[in-house]
Amino acid sequence: MIKASRWPVRYKLQVFVLTLAASLLACDSDISADDAKISDDPVSEIVAGIRPVETTLTSDQSMQVLFFLENRTEQSIEVLPWNTPLERFISADIFAVTRSEERLPYAGRVVKRAAPSATDYLTIAAGEKREHVVTVSQAYDVREAGEYRIRLEALNLQNPKGYIDSRIIDNTVVIVRQ
Repeated sequence: MIKASRWPVRYKLQVFVLTLAASLLACDSDISADDAKISDDPVSEIVAGIRPVETTLTSDQSMQVLFFLENRTEQSIEVLPWNTPLERFISADIFAVTRSEERLPYAGRVVKRAAPSATDYLTIAAGEKREHVVTVSQAYDVREAGEYRIRLEALNLQNPKGYIDSRIIDNTVVIVRQ
């Protein structure tokens, strides 16, 4: 004869919940260990930002910012320039551009690409700082007179292994077009 369990459903439910929580905590600790490896990786010492090339423009000048990316680590890194300010032409909505507190829509290229090959990556040496002039007027309508705020909104740096942890500093510039 099989004896029916005398444990109320409430206790069975508590045991189930505790078992599930323990399983999730075990998984979470594995994830945290992996995260610790990522955050301890010296790649987290990559900093980037923008500065104005000129703060006052006439109507016939292109609006440009100077983008910089600095590798403050002790090892070289590879960076995929796609959809970043390192590209020759802006190919993604990476800036928040406003005039009179109104955000301007992205009007630049939308590019689809095949998977990157080894030749698509840039190598940035340990301690190296790369600078690149980005012409904002290629992708945003900044022809009208006024005060423009340009903020580096997204920086999705990738290497062959995945995304690179980076920190954006100096991410907003103000440029006045007369």
